[in-house]
Amino acid sequence: MYRCSHTSRHAARVVSAIVILFTLCLPALAGTGAVGIQFPKNAIAASGTVQKVPGTNKRSHKTPTPTATPHPTSTPTPTPTPTATVAPTPTAGSTPVTTTLVINGQNGTTYSGLRISTTSGDCIDIINSTNVTIKNSNIGPCGTNNSHSASNGIYISGGGGNNIYDNYVHVENLASGCCDTHDGILIDGGSTNDTIQGNVIAYGETNVETQSVGNITIAGNFLLNPRGPFPRGQQVQAALSTNVIVSGNYALGSLDTAKYSYPERIEDSISFWCDGSHTCTSYTVQGNYVTGGHSTSGCGINCDQNVHSCSFLNNVLYNTAQCGINISDGTNQLVSGNKILEDENPMVPGGDTALVVWNEYPTYACGPVQVRNNISTFVRTDGYASGYWNGGGCEPVTCDGSNPNVDSCNIFDYGSGRDAYKLLIADPAVTNPPPVPPGPKNCVAKSPYSTQTSLPACQ
Repeated sequence: MYRCSHTSRHAARVVSAIVILFTLCLPALAGTGAVGIQFPKNAIAASGTVQKVPGTNKRSHKTPTPTATPHPTSTPTPTPTPTATVAPTPTAGSTPVTTTLVINGQNGTTYSGLRISTTSGDCIDIINSTNVTIKNSNIGPCGTNNSHSASNGIYISGGGGNNIYDNYVHVENLASGCCDTHDGILIDGGSTNDTIQGNVIAYGETNVETQSVGNITIAGNFLLNPRGPFPRGQQVQAALSTNVIVSGNYALGSLDTAKYSYPERIEDSISFWCDGSHTCTSYTVQGNYVTGGHSTSGCGINCDQNVHSCSFLNNVLYNTAQCGINISDGTNQLVSGNKILEDENPMVPGGDTALVVWNEYPTYACGPVQVRNNISTFVRTDGYASGYWNGGGCEPVTCDGSNPNVDSCNIFDYGSGRDAYKLLIADPAVTNPPPVPPGPKNCVAKSPYSTQTSLPACQ
């Protein structure tokens, strides 16, 4: 679960501009205003990479010597200077548009029924725009394979109030290294109040990555097989961000290439991280179904360095690598009502514990932490069960702020005990995953994986 500090990889592009003055109306776009300018994306070089620093294993039940994480490299918000060309009129099922759709400085525009796939550049860039909606669209594959060139599905920088609803976003191409050139959805540049709901997001470097943003909602999506490479490989990661809600998502990691085009390379499924120079607070992870992952240093849900006020509520975690939930730092943390079952393929080496609380980063404050109403077990290959481990340094750890006996307000398996295991393995909410996507906004995204029937398919 080694962390990687924030890196924005977009530098300002210098291109020649050919200005075409026109008035354009796109039948496939709902809304009013100046809409539908298609800008070819030029190459964007990475401003630098910051790697996670390998340290000791995080769940070894021995106090490791932490290795300092480098400070992030600051990169200014990009100011694109695009070459303007008249956009085609993309419609659902049409021949894909093959150049980046750049939406720059727009307000209140809705794009629907797009079919975009690029061989160079991101699929969609939303720059300094507000209240833009992308919905009911097929976005991907995007960019170039085995490269560090811009190849994100949707990139949002600056602005705010943007909505990504009911799309199939599938980057598919693999990044050659860290970081954030091949994400499914990347949000940075101080953007605020953006919502990502009801999408099927597959095969990104990280499927949803936020950096230096606030008030972000990620709800009701199906998140599938992020491809990394390490240190990326998250279903959702929020770095240097605040007020982030991750709710009602189905996050799946699988190695089965008979069912899925690419196997997962998950590090942590849902992870929050901060450095020492930012204030990062208020993270709610609620009602998610998280399964899969095979990293020896990864967990299902992770409240990492210098991140405060994490609330992990009523989630289901089923076989999520070496631990289910990890509180490794920060103050005012709450872990309540979660169901954690780990009963296959324990990671070696690995702590192999369902729920972990300990101060992994002594430089920063950890605690208080409340842990209550959870049911958790990790049955190791030798038969020993480890439902909970407190490694120290985050005191007080209590049920409710006063009762320090957390075994009295949770059901944890230890050793040969199987009380939690019996409850979890018999619970259909644990063993039966939700439909895909679990929480559509207006219609069910068209994808090879969609099974949801509560709403009609997107047209």
